[in-house]
Amino acid sequence: MCIRTKRFLFSLSGPYGVGKDTLLDAIHKRYPERLHRIRALTTRSVDERVDRWYESVSLEELQHRTSKGRWIVNGQLGGSVTYATSIDEINSAHDSGLVCIQSIFPGPDGAGKLRELFGCSLLSIGIAAARESIDVQLAVLRERLTRRGRDPAELINVRLTHQHEA
Repeated sequence: MCIRTKRFLFSLSGPYGVGKDTLLDAIHKRYPERLHRIRALTTRSVDERVDRWYESVSLEELQHRTSKGRWIVNGQLGGSVTYATSIDEINSAHDSGLVCIQSIFPGPDGAGKLRELFGCSLLSIGIAAARESIDVQLAVLRERLTRRGRDPAELINVRLTHQHEA
């Protein structure tokens, strides 16, 4: 049971290409003075013009940086990509009076770890691609990932193959 507390962390989770970052960008644009968008480290390549909330680093650099401070680290795409979220960044923004918003892996090593660490201070929402069957959801995601034009077809196939992780 959670004791009523002021929420200071808002998290969206869901499969690749479902629109998490699009929603968070719109929320942040509307309330920039009240919100802090949490950045994530990742070992995947990033187009910083589009993915400005992600910093692409080598696995060695990610391991080095996450060995200092407190981090949530999770592997995705069958372990071929790693993401890291700084707990210290969240706490620092909260201490400045800001509400943190972020996109995070929906599994136990992502959103589950946030729930474990922040309890009732976290509002976590999961997003699905469609209300339909998994086949329809995968078709919707394939279309979205293809339309945004950031990933080659083989990476889209890998992302869709690993949707069960999300």
